[in-house]
Amino acid sequence: MNKKTAFLFLLPALFLASCDTTSSTSSSTSSSSSSSSSSSSSSSSSSAPESLTKALNSLRKNNHQVDIDSTVRVLHPNDPYSIDLEIATEETIVQSYDNGERGYRVEGQRSSSNLDKETGEPMEGGTTVYPIATQVIFEDPDTGLAYSEYLNVDNTVTLSLPSNQDSETGVYDPVVFDSEFRNPWDYVEVSDLSYGEDGNIHLDLDKAEFLKESYGLTSVNKVEDCIVSLNSDDEIAAVRFTIDDIDSGSFVRESTLDLTYSLHGEAKVDHVVPLTNDNPELATALSALATAKNFTYTKTLTNLSDGSTKKTTGYYDRENGLVYFHQGEQDGMYTNGDDYDYVAALQSGGEYAGSYLGYEYSFSTSWDWGVIMVSSSAPYVIPSWDALIPQFDSVSAAIFHKEGDQYVNDPSLDVSIGSYFDNPFLGTNSEALETDGTGVSLTVQNGQIDTVTAGFDFMGTLYEVTFTLSDVNETTLPDYFLETWN
Repeated sequence: MNKKTAFLFLLPALFLASCDTTSSTSSSTSSSSSSSSSSSSSSSSSSAPESLTKALNSLRKNNHQVDIDSTVRVLHPNDPYSIDLEIATEETIVQSYDNGERGYRVEGQRSSSNLDKETGEPMEGGTTVYPIATQVIFEDPDTGLAYSEYLNVDNTVTLSLPSNQDSETGVYDPVVFDSEFRNPWDYVEVSDLSYGEDGNIHLDLDKAEFLKESYGLTSVNKVEDCIVSLNSDDEIAAVRFTIDDIDSGSFVRESTLDLTYSLHGEAKVDHVVPLTNDNPELATALSALATAKNFTYTKTLTNLSDGSTKKTTGYYDRENGLVYFHQGEQDGMYTNGDDYDYVAALQSGGEYAGSYLGYEYSFSTSWDWGVIMVSSSAPYVIPSWDALIPQFDSVSAAIFHKEGDQYVNDPSLDVSIGSYFDNPFLGTNSEALETDGTGVSLTVQNGQIDTVTAGFDFMGTLYEVTFTLSDVNETTLPDYFLETWN
């Protein structure tokens, strides 16, 4: 039965951007494992070496951190025209049992690379990196269900219930914590660990498969061997998997998985709480645009790979109901053909009275302004002034901390916070700031936002976006624009 994970929100919620960070095993696997764990907890093998018992207990039902490095490669050695691909994942998971409460935290990144046929290494420019959104999950002790906590840009905390939707019935079922966020070592018995003739500690292959799937790899490639290493305190420090390759004749599928454990008994999963940074200067500056009569907002987009830039200047004039977006740096209308100058204009009458319509300066039989159509019958409509301006006042000053002369956002908000400082108008905004952002830093001068520096990773290329706010309540629309508009 096909399922997909979603989140049911308990409070007014912001979309939780998330990546699938673990491979869910079936409920039957979880149940059978739970049963075997119960028996092992009550009666560990009395003949097992004391070091193995201590080793297992360093992870079983004990706080710890695990760093996961895994790869899956699909190669076509006999087909020079097929693309060889590698998916690499780096994750850090924290499991906690503080005060009888189960907690789980995950963060990391996943990359997709096209591989060079001769060297097997990622091709230059052929890697795309995707951040894995940080998730903080707890178990409801009364129901056993999982619930998520995360911080919003307005410094409120949202709770949500992860759920699985059945693709056939459409019914959402809440996720049981131990089905998707479990600590797999809770289901390993001391008898599953043994010293081999090579002097190493080996994990039973069935339990090794269970670990592999719990940490995100599928059951397609099977485990051939699993060696457990201990540190000087007889705690499990690393697990190395030997996984077989699959050769179908037309492709080869390879998998690797390495686990490194630390912070035994010390790792913590803290509840998400509103931040308490006191930034009165920033709070005043963030609220300034809401009442500004006019301002100029310049956006410079820089490709950090080749240094190329693109500049867009927005002239916001609330009193005249106009926003003019000018591309490039020339003193005149943009007519290079690879982009357009845009206008959002308040409508005083007709069907869209009180709203703004979007226009672009383009060439048909001559250069002129035309309404932007989002379909054959629907123009581009912006409902209000507030929907046109950067959303400074949606962001709380408390989510920033001071670093020198800059305010830097809390890292848990890196992925999407940049979009709140972008131009919302289609054609001038960078949609990747909503899902692939790398964080924001701000500077404040004379009580107002001076510059905003953001960034994002798009298809493996890093971009930096700099916004500069100027001429607040002193902006005038350029004469060359007014000549074409009026």
